[in-house]
Amino acid sequence: MFRPEEEAVVSSERPRDPQRTIPAVDVPTLADLGLGHLARPRRRTLVLFVARPVGAAGAALGLAASGLWLPALALVPLWYGWSLTLVHHMIHDSLGAPPAVRRAALAAGGALALHAGHALAATHLQHHAAGGPDPEGEIERVPLRRLPAEAVLFRYRLWVWGWDHAHSRGAIAAEVAVHAAAVAYALGHLPDPPALVVAALWAADVAFAALAGRGPQTNWGRPVPTPLVAVRCRLGRWLLLAHNWHLEHHLYPEVPLPALARVAPAVDARLAELGTVVVRLP
Repeated sequence: MFRPEEEAVVSSERPRDPQRTIPAVDVPTLADLGLGHLARPRRRTLVLFVARPVGAAGAALGLAASGLWLPALALVPLWYGWSLTLVHHMIHDSLGAPPAVRRAALAAGGALALHAGHALAATHLQHHAAGGPDPEGEIERVPLRRLPAEAVLFRYRLWVWGWDHAHSRGAIAAEVAVHAAAVAYALGHLPDPPALVVAALWAADVAFAALAGRGPQTNWGRPVPTPLVAVRCRLGRWLLLAHNWHLEHHLYPEVPLPALARVAPAVDARLAELGTVVVRLP
């Protein structure tokens, strides 16, 4: 049975930055909040999360093949964001998918984002672990002058860590091969519209890495008195595909990201007691 939680490995590598690492804190359980049902989403939610990246990718490539490269490029952020979001939910089993579906969606979602889903299963669960290194969080330590180069290398560093620590090397190797083939195609066919779209998809991951290092969930990379940083926004949560609920996700990883909009108001008072820094967006 596929259990991505087995991919989390605590080791003695570089320790975490206590000013950035979200600690385990005492918050009410979902049952205490009367929101236990949020961790049991309906099957149609799973279908939606699987269909979105496939539809966006198909539409973008179809438009590009027809020479409509501008609307194709406009779909790339959704293609990338929905693909990585699918991987994220498969890692945490927060959509109630059967094991075989989780395994397939983890690989397919990663491939659609030009990523290695099984490597991310290792690095992301390590990001949530209580101790050891945090390969995902390393981007937050990078000085601003090095951020562009490190944002380019970010995904590849995660793959190396995942390869060294995960139990699914065969799957990681296959996913990396898909990435290499897609990048080779883009480089060999530029400036054709489909190749431009694939190149934009690769660049989307670079932008995501930069956002991870200097985004609102890190208080824009500025020093903070506490690693508890909550992002509050209305329009922004649609643009960020509900990833603005980063703190709440760490507290309740079993809840699908959009449903955290219902959890956040219920724990606001408790987070305020803990001295949480609130970053507000439109």
